[in-house]
Amino acid sequence: MNARLIQEQVPLESQVKFSLQGGGDISGKLVEIGREHIKIEVEENQPPAVICISRVTSWRSLTSPPQRKKSEDPVPASVENQPPQGHIVLYFSEKGFGFIANPKNS
Repeated sequence: MNARLIQEQVPLESQVKFSLQGGGDISGKLVEIGREHIKIEVEENQPPAVICISRVTSWRSLTSPPQRKKSEDPVPASVENQPPQGHIVLYFSEKGFGFIANPKNS
């Protein structure tokens, strides 16, 4: 089994159920994915269970994927719907770069 595939499909801190070679299952909160192991918190306040990736035959996420957060600094409505005005000039020098908004004579 490929650890990268698990990492792409199961976000950390989500509830997941792994089926293991030999017929057993283990479920809990995914707390770590390594190259050759995964750690699952089966019970709160207990050490996580460590499972070799090679023993995993399949998995199923038991929680929905996390929702993406909206930007914490949204564009103010007063600016959002206004067309661009004026010009912005970007300049570079040996000391760095900067910009001038609405420069005269441009």
